[in-house]
Formats: sequence, C-alpha cells, structure tokens
Amino acid sequence: MKAYLLLGNGQKFEGIRFGASKDSLFEVVFNTNMVGYSGILSNPAYYGLGVVMTYPLIGNYGICSADFDGIIPHVGSFIVREVSNAPSNFRCDTTLDEFMKKHGISGISGVDTRAITKIIRSEGAMNAMITDEVTDAKIKAVKEFVPEKAIMKVTTNALIQSGTSKKKAAVLNLGCQKPLLDSLSKRFGEVRVFNAVVSADDILGYAPDGIFLSDGPGNPKDYPEITEQIKKLYDSSLPIFAVGMGHLMLASAAGLDTERLPYGHVGASIPVRVHKKGKCRITVQNSLYTVTNNVNPDIAEISAVNVNDSTCEGLDYKNRNIISIQYIPVTDDTECIFDEFYTMTGGTL
Repeated sequence: MKAYLLLGNGQKFEGIRFGASKDSLFEVVFNTNMVGYSGILSNPAYYGLGVVMTYPLIGNYGICSADFDGIIPHVGSFIVREVSNAPSNFRCDTTLDEFMKKHGISGISGVDTRAITKIIRSEGAMNAMITDEVTDAKIKAVKEFVPEKAIMKVTTNALIQSGTSKKKAAVLNLGCQKPLLDSLSKRFGEVRVFNAVVSADDILGYAPDGIFLSDGPGNPKDYPEITEQIKKLYDSSLPIFAVGMGHLMLASAAGLDTERLPYGHVGASIPVRVHKKGKCRITVQNSLYTVTNNVNPDIAEISAVNVNDSTCEGLDYKNRNIISIQYIPVTDDTECIFDEFYTMTGGTL
C-alpha cells in the first residue's frame, strides 16, 4: 500500500507502508547501525521516535527476541530503504513486518533514506508523520506535534539477584536497557531497580553500595522533579555511575546546563576521545541532548569529547566518586567501565 513520510519542513517522500496500518506522528531521527535493529526497536531510549535506518536493507535476519534491549518495543515508527520479508537466520522468531503489525508500529519502505538523513543533518531532528494521504490538516498536525514525556512510559521497578558478591547497586530507571542491567548483575550481588518517580530517601534507605543512573528518552529539562531527587543523591557520599540521560540529569542536578544537539548522536561507531586515558573509544549513543561545554570548573571538568563535533561526552566531578558519560557502555571497549564502578564501591574483581 502506498504511503507518505511527511516531514516538518514540508517535504514528503512516497513509499510503501509496512507494519501497522495507521497514521503515526513522531520526532524523526536517523540511526547509523548496520545491524542490531531488534535492539533499536526495543530500546526505551527510542520511545515514540521515528527512526530512519541509514543501512539500506533491514529485516534480512528477522526479529531475534534474545537481542532486545528492552522487554517490549518502544520505537514509534520505522523508516527504511528496503525491507526484507524473507529473513534467513536460525535465531529468527518472526519477520520485521509481522513484529511491527503485532505491536502497532507503523513503517515505510522504498524511500530515499540517504536524502532524509541529509535533511536531518542539515536542518536538525524534526517532527514527521507516516500517512496514506497528505492533507492540510495533517501538515498542521505535524507542525504542532509535541512529544510526550517519555520517561514515565518506560520506567519500572525490579529486583535482580546475581552472584556471590555482597555489594548492592541501586538503579534509577529512566529507561534502562537490559544489557546495562546484565552488566551490573555480573558484578553486584543484588541490583534493585527503582522507577523514575521514587524519592532519593527510598533509594538511600535501601543502603546501596553504589547508584546507577540509567539512560532514557527525552529532554532532561522536562523532569525537574526527578532532577531534584538526583540532587540529593549527588550530595550523598555514595559512588554514582551515570550514563546517557542519567549523565544529563546529574549535570543539571549539579548546576550545569544542557542543550539540544542539532540532530543528535544516535547510532554506533561514534568516536569519543577520553582525555585522561589518552585514547579514542568507539561508542554507541542515543541522545538528542548534551551538556554544554561552558562547564563550571568548580563543579566538574570535561573528561571526554565527541571527535566529530567536540561536544561533551563525559564529566569528572570535583571531590565526588562519580563516573558520568554520555555514551552507553555496551561495547567490548566500554563495558569495562562497570569494573571501575564496582571497584569504586569497594568491590574486588
């Protein structure tokens, strides 16, 4: 069935609908991953977004639930150059089209994803719609669309028991990915996940050895009530490990400022220069915001920068036991940061 991708700048792209047969409004971003779309579809940090995949063929190995970053899918819409309906992989559970139909996710294929990506790069992330017809009313709806506060849609509680370690970790769940919880459970004897509306007193009352502030979707400035609780955690003496949205909210709690990126850092193979280690890490990221570079030196100093645009990718806080990074430590090169956090809590590897 013919469908259109209508962008907020007025441009439209004709393609073929797949997935759920419905109009969908969203903020559109692009992702540079060549593989891993099962994880992208289920990543809480992508809640409600329309994701343009820059790799031209998507769906060729189907959907593998073992590769999910979350329990359920969170992406709002999926935009691809070519979709495969005949996957070939022994781990495949279902086709991409069947999966998206089941979970009510609209998609469009047969569009020029390279051209769409260039528009987003030059004009920034923008509102968009997948629809069967373009009308004045729908153009107006795209212009007036305001994304909802997504963290409240993806936060949950959980208790994860793991190995013989006696150390406990508390997780403030802003939209945490499963691989991050897996990395914590490999090291800590107990991991307790708290939803985003919990009070700092409840977290501190758990008496954790360390606190993990997770990644998540949206604008950190939309959640002053969460930031207020993080400020209390920041003022405690407990070790803190903050990533993605957690990194942004912690910066806000400490009195630093955040700002919107032109088109975000979304995808894999994003180079980050880590100053003290004198090395470059190839990272995975999914953020539309960053900490501004005019960091107050009495609070923190920038410990890592994005090689492509020199934006802040990490902060070294003064007189605090804190690890704070913008990127997501899920690669072989970055998962070792969990070891640093564990030893910071007094754990022995």
